[in-house]
Amino acid sequence: MHGGNGIEVLKHIKKDKNPPLVMMLTNYPYPQYRKKCKDAGADFFFDKSTEFDKITEVLKKLTQ
Repeated sequence: MHGGNGIEVLKHIKKDKNPPLVMMLTNYPYPQYRKKCKDAGADFFFDKSTEFDKITEVLKKLTQ
């Protein structure tokens, strides 16, 4: 991301009065990165290479 990173964007949008649900998708699924994202407000955190199918499941549940 030009001028920042996903965690900085996450922190910024979670400051809104009515923040959106945030789903982090990454190729860096390290436990410490997962924790950092969750601590910053991520509602979901998925490893793109092994958990991509879970995204559809979550979206279906959220739209029901």
